Amino acid sequence: MKKLTVKEANVAHLIANGFTEYQIAGLLSISPHTVHHHTKNIHKKWSARNKADITRQYILSLKKPRDVLKDFETINGY
Repeated sequence: MKKLTVKEANVAHLIANGFTEYQIAGLLSISPHTVHHHTKNIHKKWSARNKADITRQYILSLKKPRDVLKDFETINGY
């Protein structure tokens, strides 16, 4: 699995937490086109076919995979 840039990792994190490309663009203050570009790069680097693959790879890339749930709770106010 190829290493992502910081921006790609941020996009992968938000995809893994269920955000759309349009929502990610707003959160990161970048254009939806830039988010789409980062997403395409993630697909290529991780050989991901869809957002579910990105989510799986992102979770597996974490030192503590359970941390993704903490991030989800923080982002969604649980």
